[in-house]
Amino acid sequence: MDKDTEEKFVKTFIEKRLQERFLFELFSDARRGNLKKGCRYPAGISRFSHYTDICIKSKYIHLHDGKLKLEDAEKEIKKLSPSVKNCYVIACAYDPESKYHARFYDGEYLPLHEGLTICFDDPRETLLIADDKTAFIKAEWGRGSPDKYILHKYD
Repeated sequence: MDKDTEEKFVKTFIEKRLQERFLFELFSDARRGNLKKGCRYPAGISRFSHYTDICIKSKYIHLHDGKLKLEDAEKEIKKLSPSVKNCYVIACAYDPESKYHARFYDGEYLPLHEGLTICFDDPRETLLIADDKTAFIKAEWGRGSPDKYILHKYD
C-alpha cells in the first residue's frame, strides 16, 4: 500500500468534509479489508462507491459515463496525462470466479492498460490513480453499466 499516493488522491479529489474519514477507511485494515489475507468485504471502499457523486469534488469530473469503453478511457487518460505509463490500484473486488481478480492488485502499481482491463473486467468497484492529477473510478454496479468517472485536476 502506498499511503502517500492514496493520501494525495484523497486530498485532491475527495470532498474536504469526507477526507479524514476516507483516509481512515483506506489506512485501516479492519475498515479497508485486508484483501490479501482473505477478508471478504472491504467496507470503506464499497461505501465510497455507493456515494461516489457526493464524495468526489465535482469540479474535477472530466468525464462521467456509464457506457465508457476501456479503449476510450485509456485514450482519454493518456490525453490528459501523456506521460502516464502505470496506475495505482485501489480495489474492492472479491469475486473468486473473476478472470481478473482485482483484489489481488489492491495497493499495487500496474501498467495502465492492464489496470484498466482488470477494472473493466472485474464486477466490483475499483479506483485507478494515474498520477497526482488524473484518476479513474468505476463505481458500484446497480442497473445497466456501472458509473465510470475520469477525474482530472487542471492547473
